[in-house]
Amino acid sequence: MRILILAIVSTILLIPLSITLDRYISNQVLLLFLVFSIGYIVTPLVLGAVFGAITDFVLSPFRKETEFIDMQEALFLGDLEVYDYRIRRIVKVEQYDVEGNLYLLEISEDKTLCIIGQYLYPFEENLLFPSTKLRVFMNKNTGNCYGFQCLGEKVTDINNFESHDILNFEFYESLDGYQIIEMPIKEVKSKLLGNA
Repeated sequence: MRILILAIVSTILLIPLSITLDRYISNQVLLLFLVFSIGYIVTPLVLGAVFGAITDFVLSPFRKETEFIDMQEALFLGDLEVYDYRIRRIVKVEQYDVEGNLYLLEISEDKTLCIIGQYLYPFEENLLFPSTKLRVFMNKNTGNCYGFQCLGEKVTDINNFESHDILNFEFYESLDGYQIIEMPIKEVKSKLLGNA
């Protein structure tokens, strides 16, 4: 959007710029070169810098700076937490766009663990994922998920769905790479896929 605005403003400024410079420069080739250089190089740079500075100034109080802390540092700082989950039921939705496969894992009657992303491919290929028990490694302060370990037996009873079965893309887009949804798996599945 920002680029489109800059292109429109630069194009609109070409006419007054050429009229103004025509008074001072008689060489038409030089005039043409200066008008296009100023209109399409200098103006976007200046407007981009000003627009960027304004948006940074206005939005800076609302931005949350989170520095990624690797797992070893989190362990050293005492921020690493380990969660063990027993998996009861699994719903898998095949990859949509470039997001990777989505797994809904029932961890209790009223909680669903949602895991989505391309980072799951190696786990799927090692033939242990999804398993009946998962150990998840997380940073308790930042909420970053470092990964998980398959501890149980491989689950073969999986409800598989294709990406074209997704009915609620707004809900799908709201799902993170790793999150616990405070809803039974049946409700999450219904919200995402309807009555499929």
